[in-house]
Amino acid sequence: MNVRMIYKSNEDFSTAGKLIYTDLKKSGKSDFDFDLRRKDNTPFKAHVIITSPHQENPLESTIVTIVDISQREEAQKEKMKREKLQGVLEMAGAICHEINQPLQTILGYSTLLEDNEAISPEDLQKIKKQAIRIGDITRRLSNITRYKTLEYPGDTRIIDIWGSGAD
Repeated sequence: MNVRMIYKSNEDFSTAGKLIYTDLKKSGKSDFDFDLRRKDNTPFKAHVIITSPHQENPLESTIVTIVDISQREEAQKEKMKREKLQGVLEMAGAICHEINQPLQTILGYSTLLEDNEAISPEDLQKIKKQAIRIGDITRRLSNITRYKTLEYPGDTRIIDIWGSGAD
């Protein structure tokens, strides 16, 4: 088998060759992760272990083990995604708690003010409407189940609370 064919490019082949030879010469073992190609030319992430009992001339004989770690890599990415979502959920929970505290006070006092003639019923309804809106937002935040973002001014992204919750 032509060893060069398992590498994605000639540059990768050269880089790996130098790394492997240096490691084998120094310690008799080379251990690394690398992007390789299968016989059908599809790429995969591999963990490669190469050992040689002859440090003086490591290319005299070698034992090579190649393990496909593509699934492990995907699992790690998925784990990172879940951890990121967990952080978002914890932050959303804290925000909901903190916003709901003053919101309950606003709703309570606005209910008491309904009988006060100094405030028009329309103004009071505006207060209540906005307080209810805040309540809807906090409920939505507490129901986030997936991570979805929106573009936001200033080249940033924000969590789409209307698209990230359980429907």
